[in-house]
Amino acid sequence: MIQRRVVAANESAALTNLENIQAAEQLYYEANGQYGTFRQLIDSGVFQAQVSGDPPTASGYVFTVKVQPKTDAQAAAYSVNADPVRAEGRDATGRRHFFVSSEVIGVRFNESRPATKDDRPRPKMQEY
Repeated sequence: MIQRRVVAANESAALTNLENIQAAEQLYYEANGQYGTFRQLIDSGVFQAQVSGDPPTASGYVFTVKVQPKTDAQAAAYSVNADPVRAEGRDATGRRHFFVSSEVIGVRFNESRPATKDDRPRPKMQEY
């Protein structure tokens, strides 16, 4: 029972961090004409979070930021995965995997593997 609450709290924190990363990416893009890596977002001051490690980890989730620079053939883009440190067992830190990017609206999620842009959107609170 307690672990379910921990998982729910961690998932909620991961979603908040994803929303904050999305906002930081937009600010960074407006200031620099490109999206930023996790380190660039932090160093520029547009993103502040209680994270540690490489890759960054917070509240039982690992965050992976990928940046695609703008070229003549493609637009600048970014994507972020938030995956549980442990998704299985009694000491799981989270159950769902999350994904956001500059190319999709909202958060995508998957129950069994890292999420991608092709996964279904996370339901709104009123849809639960």
